This record gives sequence, C-alpha cells and structure tokens, in this order.
Amino acid sequence: MPGTAHPVFALPEWLPHLGGLATFYLHLARCRSELGLPTTILTTQKEAVDPGWPHVTVVKLADQRYEHFVRYGQWLPDGWEVAAMSLAAGTAMRDWLREHAPANSVTFAAEFLGYASILCGPELPPLVVTAHGSMGQIAARSQGGMQSPDAGFVRMIESDALLRADLTTAYSPTNAAEWSATLQRNIPCIDPPFFPYQDLDTKENTARPSAPLRCIVVGRLQDWKGALTLADALELLTPDERTKLRIDWYGGDTSTAPGGASLAQWLEQHHPDVFGKCLRWHGPIPREQVLSRQAEADLCLVPSMWDTLNFTALEAMAAGTPVAISTGAGAAYLVDDDTGFTFPANNPQALADTLRHLLTQAEQLPAMGQRCKQQLAERFAPAACVHRYNEAAQQAINARQSPYAHLRLDGTGNSLLPLIETIMQADKLPRRSSRELISALTQKFSQRLGLDG
Repeated sequence: MPGTAHPVFALPEWLPHLGGLATFYLHLARCRSELGLPTTILTTQKEAVDPGWPHVTVVKLADQRYEHFVRYGQWLPDGWEVAAMSLAAGTAMRDWLREHAPANSVTFAAEFLGYASILCGPELPPLVVTAHGSMGQIAARSQGGMQSPDAGFVRMIESDALLRADLTTAYSPTNAAEWSATLQRNIPCIDPPFFPYQDLDTKENTARPSAPLRCIVVGRLQDWKGALTLADALELLTPDERTKLRIDWYGGDTSTAPGGASLAQWLEQHHPDVFGKCLRWHGPIPREQVLSRQAEADLCLVPSMWDTLNFTALEAMAAGTPVAISTGAGAAYLVDDDTGFTFPANNPQALADTLRHLLTQAEQLPAMGQRCKQQLAERFAPAACVHRYNEAAQQAINARQSPYAHLRLDGTGNSLLPLIETIMQADKLPRRSSRELISALTQKFSQRLGLDG
C-alpha cells in the first residue's frame, strides 16, 4: 500500500548547496519530516551537512566517491572527468544500497549527469528517476552547455537512466512532454514538492507599490535563464518607462555570452543603458537573504528561455509575491491570471509588453500576492506532497515485480559498470584497451538510444 516504502534520496548534491536538484529533494524531505516519516539522504556532496530534521538521516559518501573517481580516472579516456565523477558517484551509492538499504527501500534519483544509470539493477531497490534537466537538454539551449570529450557518453547514460528506471517522472508538464516525445513512452508529471520551511515577514497590506516597481530575478546570470532576453526587452522600453522599474538579479555569473565570454561583462558592454541601471546584477547571496528579498519585492520575474521548473517562482509565491514568468519555465503552469503573468519565452517584445503592462497595473500586485500564498498553501500542503511521491514509490515497486522487469533492467549501466570494474582489476591489461572497449560500447549504446547523430 502507498506509504509503506522507505525512500532513499540518492543525490550528488545536498545542503549547503542549493541548486535545483538539492532544492527539490530538500522540500520533499522536509515535508516527510513534518509528518513524522523516515527518509534517508544518500549524498556524495563533499560539504554535505545534516539539517537536524526529525526522521531524516543523512549518509555521506564523498570519500567513497573520490576513491572510485581516482580509479575511473586512470582508465577512462583523457578529458572524461565528468563521466568519471558521475560513474564514481553512482558506484558509491550502489555499493551502499547493496549493503545498507533499509527494508522496503525505494531509491529516488535524477537523470542529471547519468549517475542514476548505475542505480538500476535487479539486486538494488526499485528506482524512481525524475527528469530534472539533463546535460543534453542544457547543451541544446545554452552556449555554455557541456562541450567536453565525454559529453556524448554522459548524455547516453542520462537517457539510459530514464529508460531503465522502474518509474520515470517529470515535475513540469513541459518537461514531461519533451521526454515523452524523445523516449517514445509516457513520462507522467507530478507536482514538485514544496515546503515553505522559513518563516518570513511577508506583505499583508494591499497598498499600491511605490515607484520604482521592484522586481527580483533569482538564478545564475545565464543565457538560458533569459538574461539576454531581459536586456533586449528593457532596451525596447522608453527611458521614462525604465526609470519606473528596478530589477535586481541575484546569482553567479556564467560564461554563456556570445563567444563564451562572461555574461556580466558582455551585458555591461552591449547594454550600457540597461545593465547597472534598471537591471542590477548583484552576484550570489546567502539563501536566507534571497528569501527575504523575494518577500520584499513587488514582483518575481522569471524570464527563462527554458527551465525544467524554477523553484524561485514557488518561493516568491509562498512569500506573497506575484510572478511574471515565461512559458519556457516549467513553473509557468502554476501561474494564472489571479497570481501573475505569463509571456512567450525568448521573445523580447513580449517581455517588454508585459513589463509595460505591469507598470499600468501595479496596484493589483499586492492582492495577487495574497492569492499566491493561498493557492500555494492549498496545493502544496505537506500531506499532499508526500502522498504524490508515496504513490510514485508504489508504482516503482509494482513495476519491479512485473515479470518483464528484467528486460528493462538490462541496459547501458548494467553492462558498462561490470566491464569497467573488470578492466580496473586487470593490472596487466594495457590502459588503451579499456579506452577502446569503452569507446566501442559508447558507440553501440548511442546508436541504440538514437544519440549518435
């Protein structure tokens, strides 16, 4: 029955790191903690910390990952550091699951970097893989996408994880549709977990925001996060309209400008009338400050060309701040006319029109923010979040018990990992032989998955 499984969240990142992957499972773990349900966090994050939440156990495998990384690095081709790290993380997690997995375990992981490919096997607990945002998807949309020699291999094992998992899910309709079309199988969408775990002094008044209108963007200053689109949109506004806007962007710089340069430097050079004026970039700040500034803002802006979700939209809504979000961000499906505004992705004119409309409708924003809080509280109650993922765990258990499960489990990770381990144990085998065998396997499975183009 749903609710009997013990979830193990297998993660290459965890607190204090708070990228999207860690954020997703942090919210789910906190929801379970609030309801008194046990959860195990299995992480290879070197600086991982235990938040001290009741019923949440954090197991750290950074040392084991490093040992495997050294071994893989000796045998994999030159320049395959990302693949070596991913395989090492998956191997460390697999070893722990074999020896220490709690009774009735179900493993939850993501396809990101492909480590979950190593966690799917008949001797391991049932596996739920969530399509979080693969390197292949990012590379297709960003100048800063993965370009290293092992990029094809990493994309291959990412897809393999999605294909072989006992259950594959996504947490936005757009990403679910993209993977369903790519893999030619139904990938269901499950609402992401969300728990407003920090109490905030949120806005309770309905007064009109004062000028300039304060907007906040949270995320890396990155091309696919919509930084270029936003700068182009602001250029389309009149100087007078720009004086009525203040947009604060919090997040680290990236080398995703045209030509691979620093995006902050590129914006400063090519948009001097916008960057540093109505659009102010502040770099990364502590998460507690981010949450407070989201609550203080009049509007949360999400201009992404593409995002599997974008948790900052949910954080802002929980703080009583309405959202203006592009249709390229997965969280757009959670925003309606009562709680914010949507606009077409990668369309500077549409974004400029939205910002211009906001300037004439600013008095509506406080009431929208209150409706955001109400709707989020109803849809993302801890019991509802936990129920959704308990059902996913049970579906994975049922799939593993299917008489045809062995057909799905026989894939890249199941074949590749034993081969590499055998090679590493053969001390007299020439190093180049392992590289040639891995290259042949990569080509074979890339062809099978349609990734060799």
